[in-house]
Amino acid sequence: MRYFLNPVVCAWIVSCLLAFQVTNAFAQESATKAQEGASPNSPPFDLTDPARIQDGKKRFNGNCAAYCHGSEGMGGKSTPFKNYPGFDQNYAFRTIAEGRRGVDVMPPWGKSLTPEQIWELVAYLKFLSIQTR
Repeated sequence: MRYFLNPVVCAWIVSCLLAFQVTNAFAQESATKAQEGASPNSPPFDLTDPARIQDGKKRFNGNCAAYCHGSEGMGGKSTPFKNYPGFDQNYAFRTIAEGRRGVDVMPPWGKSLTPEQIWELVAYLKFLSIQTR
């Protein structure tokens, strides 16, 4: 026995499948954008959040302080972060993520740390930049 579908039913099924495809594609794009929410231009949280600053401080002390940047960012092999009025959070994010070559070599941390972890470091550095002592 053969089954024949009504053309209206066929059109309805095709339109539902297309709507599903479009909805699914939009959901995937939204999820990708959410994962990329921590970009160099937009921190995913308030950089003045004390908990995020504290997390950044722990990460800084574990990865950055000993050899290169000194205790509480007071120099070491680089410019001190304390009382640094020209601090640029986006530049800091890019530098941590991508590293730096030339006279002041810095390894890239973008493959070892998530964007959110890098922003926590930036939050701590920004906090230090407004400290006078």
